Amino acid sequence: MLTDQTSGSRLLHKIRQRIQHVISSFQSHRWQWLLGISCFFLVNGYIGYLLYKDWGALQQDGWNWLRPDIRWLALTAVVQFIGLLFAISGWWFIMRQFGYDISFRRHYKNYTIASLARKLPGIGWDIISRVYLYQKEGGSKVQVSIATVTETIILGVSSTIIALITLALPGSLVNSINPWILVAILAVFVSLVPTPLFKRFLDWLNRYNQAGANLRWQHLFAWVGFNLISITLGGVGLYCFCSAFGFDGSASLVPVIQCWALVMVSGIILAWIPADLGVTNGIIIVALSTMMPAHQAIVLLVAWRVWNTINEIVWGGIGLTL
Repeated sequence: MLTDQTSGSRLLHKIRQRIQHVISSFQSHRWQWLLGISCFFLVNGYIGYLLYKDWGALQQDGWNWLRPDIRWLALTAVVQFIGLLFAISGWWFIMRQFGYDISFRRHYKNYTIASLARKLPGIGWDIISRVYLYQKEGGSKVQVSIATVTETIILGVSSTIIALITLALPGSLVNSINPWILVAILAVFVSLVPTPLFKRFLDWLNRYNQAGANLRWQHLFAWVGFNLISITLGGVGLYCFCSAFGFDGSASLVPVIQCWALVMVSGIILAWIPADLGVTNGIIIVALSTMMPAHQAIVLLVAWRVWNTINEIVWGGIGLTL
């Protein structure tokens, strides 16, 4: 009982520290906050304007199309859950190189519970939560923090690769994407990772690990492979979700996967602004518009966000029982 109280007090202390950090961040980076809030209202205001303008067409269509096919929804849930398992497998693989020889079940628990913290106001809650959970397992604060931040970069690289690959496939939104921007993002990672500078960074990161960490740059490329599968399945999940509402667009599978990859890339590039810009919403609407009218795409976007929130709660609930 005393241990639980001590752990709870430590968590409350970390939460207070985080709140103070957010306040000081606003005071010292007001222009970032103001830019983020401005973009949030501009993007989401424009989406609201489109919905208002097409409200008559939406009413004319009725709401019967919002009755989903349970079979497609079940397939969506399965595909997304498999994608989650691949993402956790990549994390498990990297943490093993740090010497964390704990079961996949415990990694699943820490990963899914920490992911729920992203729903809290502010940024960085998932990092704080994951560090806290792994510290209870005897983990290093520095290693877990850097691994969590690195995961974000790996997701960006994997998403960029998928976006580039889909550019060469039929149905790609090639006219809407400048491939050289994606190539530049990918080149930065590929050119920096296999270098002596990065090796010295890994040696510094592993310096306190008495178990003999074995993290090398080759492992990061393997981590990219895990996330390539996970992100592709995320795009397939979005496609299945649309199909659950009766939108038959087999030719839209490639652009939906491509746009899902671009959602991941843009979210990571814009992560430095402490606000949800809504840019990712716009990209998803572009993807959905390949399968349905724009006003229906907006409504389905709201349903997609609610669906993902429910999924994350269910996954976290499963983690709590493990």
